[in-house]
Amino acid sequence: MCKSSTDNEDSAKNDSTQLPAALWEALCVGLVVLTLWLSIGAAAAPRGPVFALECVFVAGVLGGRLVSLIAKKTEVPLPPLVGMLGAGILLRNVPYLRTYVGEAVDAGSSSALRTCALALILARAGLGLDAAALKRLRWAAARLA
Repeated sequence: MCKSSTDNEDSAKNDSTQLPAALWEALCVGLVVLTLWLSIGAAAAPRGPVFALECVFVAGVLGGRLVSLIAKKTEVPLPPLVGMLGAGILLRNVPYLRTYVGEAVDAGSSSALRTCALALILARAGLGLDAAALKRLRWAAARLA
């Protein structure tokens, strides 16, 4: 499909506004980290469990955005969840990162967060279902469940 000149202008406009938006988001993340560090104390300091959760969140968001950019440029339909999972796998398995981020969160908190994440993923998947198609295929869906 051929792009028109307005599509090229919109693309250039979006590219020129991405850098200031990224800088603004980085500033906001930095201020949140600093605020948590000042209000909570040692738990939110680097190598603490709250800081590790912040790193996991930021890495997940960045991984999701990276996969979204790749999917947009290559027109391969990859969901951002792939990048989020990849970031989590890297944080847990890379030796230096594992020591300071992957193992800094205690097991109880990690289990609760994984359960919440699974619930959110399943809820988003359920909201994306087509009710009419599900009603039409109810017996097949019941057999698969």
